[in-house]
Amino acid sequence: MSLIDYIQKLQEKTPREKHKIAFFTSLGISVFIFVIWISVVKVELRTDTSDTNTADLATPLKSLSASVSDAYKQFNEQVGNLADEATTSGLTQ
Repeated sequence: MSLIDYIQKLQEKTPREKHKIAFFTSLGISVFIFVIWISVVKVELRTDTSDTNTADLATPLKSLSASVSDAYKQFNEQVGNLADEATTSGLTQ
């Protein structure tokens, strides 16, 4: 499905469906911006304001990548724990 086909498909929808799609799209973008903003604020709160060396301060991109990396590690740990529980409880053969 090309982008043009997708746009034509959206144009055929009712106004109510178009408003719903627009609302959830804007909500998703707003949540994404909010998460980035929170990660920046979190980094600023962790850093010491008396330290004037700006080379050591984390950039928003570094903070976001660290957060994503931590979330990925935690997800893998949880999946591993679930797999271990499944094998110990006899759910798998």
